[in-house]
Amino acid sequence: MMKKKSSNKKAGLKTFLILAAGLVLLFAAMVASLALGSVQYSMQTLQNALMTGTETQEGQIIWDIRMPRMLTALLVGCFLAISGAFMQTLTRNALAEPGLLGISSGAAFVLVIGLALFPGMSAAGSTAAAMIGASITMVLILALANWTKGGSSPVKLALAGMAIGMFLTSLTTAISLYYDVAKNMSFWYAGALYTAAWGDVKLLSLFGLAAIPVLLYLLRPMTTIRFGVDVARSLGVRVKLVQFFAVVTILLLTGSSVAVAGSISFVGLIIPHISRMLVGEDYFHMIPVSMVLGGLLLVLADLGSKFMNPPFETSVGIVTALIGVPFFLYLIKRRGVGIK
Repeated sequence: MMKKKSSNKKAGLKTFLILAAGLVLLFAAMVASLALGSVQYSMQTLQNALMTGTETQEGQIIWDIRMPRMLTALLVGCFLAISGAFMQTLTRNALAEPGLLGISSGAAFVLVIGLALFPGMSAAGSTAAAMIGASITMVLILALANWTKGGSSPVKLALAGMAIGMFLTSLTTAISLYYDVAKNMSFWYAGALYTAAWGDVKLLSLFGLAAIPVLLYLLRPMTTIRFGVDVARSLGVRVKLVQFFAVVTILLLTGSSVAVAGSISFVGLIIPHISRMLVGEDYFHMIPVSMVLGGLLLVLADLGSKFMNPPFETSVGIVTALIGVPFFLYLIKRRGVGIK
């Protein structure tokens, strides 16, 4: 008993130190995101602009352009990291994440239909369309994986997601070309944050606040479910209810993220694995670390997108892909990594 308490204290201390270091790096990245761009500001200029608001030209650029962009990157990074962690546990697939399982393709499919039918669709409408598409696609993937003989498995889920994702991507491309909304969808597919505004931050904050109570409820049962459904049931976990709430959380966070920032892949794949390597499988430790690291990764990726091809900007989705593809190949090579 004493050994277990000592182990828990060490794990808690390790998580605290990693979180503290991550938050320091995140704060530095946020400051850099506000100060650096096509025009670079000194720390004194940045401080004055933050204090005085939009009274000066520098204040207008920082408050109206860079601040919402930075906060959008932070929230989307957190949301995608949490969604990836939940999906990897639910599907028992170490390679699961919204982009790779076709959920982003489903969001894009309904979104392009909305843009074709309602060209002046609002940000709230785009969010609703993306969430509907993500919901329908996730149901289709789970149904297709369970429909085959032997029921669902990680391999079947991955194959079902890839098949449905490719099919919906083809339909999305055809519709976007026919209705001449390909330009809007190219921005969405590339994943970009340079159009982010305060309205996007408010939408993401709303969905994030709605997901927090469910997320807190899920921390303990999701930690148990990683040992297997039968073990979780024997320990009193209401597995179906937990799975339902986990899916709702994924849809809330993924739907709002892809509607605002487009299809940004690999954040949900990379960050949960790194968090497990650092603090282990316990959701009480892994999820906070994933949130900080997810926000840090996307803020840094967005910062990097400003300087890859100056004076033009590179889509943040390309930057995350450059990081994520090598990591994806690394996971494929190490077949034992992740959820068993």
